[in-house]
Amino acid sequence: GSGKSTELPRWCAGGTLVVEPRRVACRSLAARVAELEGTRLGQTVGYVVRDESVMEKGARIVFATPGIVLRHAALLEGFATVVLDEFHERSLDVDLLLALLLLRRRSRTSIGRTNLVIMSATIEAERVARHVDGAFLAAEGRAFPVDVRFLAQGDALPDPEGLALRVRKAIDVAAGDPGDVLVFLPGKAEINACLQALSGSRLSVLPLHGNLTLDEQRRAFAPTAQRKVILATNVAETSI
Repeated sequence: GSGKSTELPRWCAGGTLVVEPRRVACRSLAARVAELEGTRLGQTVGYVVRDESVMEKGARIVFATPGIVLRHAALLEGFATVVLDEFHERSLDVDLLLALLLLRRRSRTSIGRTNLVIMSATIEAERVARHVDGAFLAAEGRAFPVDVRFLAQGDALPDPEGLALRVRKAIDVAAGDPGDVLVFLPGKAEINACLQALSGSRLSVLPLHGNLTLDEQRRAFAPTAQRKVILATNVAETSI
């Protein structure tokens, strides 16, 4: 909750490429930063993901997934700063991209060197800083108390049987709690099953996963008159 994914790219001088591991984060963060900048999405702030590019020539801040950056190495050119966000979501693409960026930095003079920023809330940051010969900076977020309650008795293992009905029961149990509800689910099939189970309720039930359009994803973040229930994959764990 420190705002690093939305604020740090705005503070960087020159062009900034922000590498996000997930398409949903690329789209939603670009839209939010464009809103903060007071510009149309794609003009000053844009994004590039698989099969979709919303980025005009000369955009100062661009969000992209690691695979896109590796396939289109020209994206790295012209940016004074490259940000690897949510670095704890390690993948072969991210590790390869980091290796390439470190090689580029070490092969150039200090004048033509690209600034590299690695961000995460859950990594051994000082160890990573030593590995890339960089400086360690910390930004404090906001913490809130968490009340943990279990519906099942004993050590219940995850079970797909009756999942949608159990989700509905959990939402009924939390009916007296304040605020909206975020439900983490394994995938689209489970989200669709829960959507059907919650149909007809006095709730604003919204899906959130990587295959939705930007407009569909925005609905999950917009205020609603009814209590909002967001049925999400793990894309909602970080960045958004």
